[in-house]
Formats: sequence, C-alpha cells, structure tokens
Amino acid sequence: LTFTPVHTGVVMLVVHWIGIGGANESFAQSMSIFAGMLVPSMTDFSCAPNPVRAGEVTQCTIVTRGPFGNRAAGADVSEFEVLIGPGFSYSSAVHAKGVDELGFVVYAERAQESSISIRFRGDRWGQKSVFLQVPMVVAAGDPAMD
Repeated sequence: LTFTPVHTGVVMLVVHWIGIGGANESFAQSMSIFAGMLVPSMTDFSCAPNPVRAGEVTQCTIVTRGPFGNRAAGADVSEFEVLIGPGFSYSSAVHAKGVDELGFVVYAERAQESSISIRFRGDRWGQKSVFLQVPMVVAAGDPAMD
C-alpha cells in the first residue's frame, strides 16, 4: 500500500493569550495542508441530466473522497469499471477531470428504467472493491428526422 499525500494549501495558525502580568502574547505558525487518503467506499458519482433522454449523451462525474467525506486525490482511471444497464448502448472510458474528479459519458438508445454503476477496485487502497449504482430513467427523446 502506497500513499503519496497531495499538498492542497497553506494556513496560518495564530494563537493569542494573556500572559504573566496581563501582557498580550501571541504565536503564529504557517501549516501545510495535505489531502487525506482516498477511501473507495466514500466515493460517489452522479450523472446529469437525470432523467436522461434517449438519443442523447449523458455526462457522469465520479468524485473521490477521504475518510471524513472531503475530496481526496490519487485514484487512477484504471481502477474504475463502468457498467451500463438496459437502454444504454455505449459507455466511454473513465477519464481524469481533475485531481479528485473523474468522468465518463454514456449514450441512451431507448426509453426505459435502468441504472448506471461503477466498480471501484480498492485493492491499492487496502480495501475491498466497492460497487456504486445510480438508478436512471431514460425518457423518450425527440423523434429522428429522416
């Protein structure tokens, strides 16, 4: 298991207190902030619009998170598998959209109730794989023009 922390910012910690003889004392120290370790089970994803329309491409976004629900970086696109339900005929490969965000697109062919799922292989993070699913309704699209 390897974890490389990602530097996310710097804050200034300032502490004020009343010292001996009532004198105001203070201490200031800058501190670096690092992203927490990614936790596959805290990851979420969404697709918009939902419901989707048959004949249209839908954008989906995966957001990776750490143990406290904050965004966390470090996932590789190869750790994700997209599974599409009935009504969908195409899913793109997962691609990076930022350090803590990934994306993919799906194409809906016909109207019906369905779902889109992702499997996040968590071995590299010391966890079991997680399976996340979003129910989707594929609404009828505009009639094709011949």
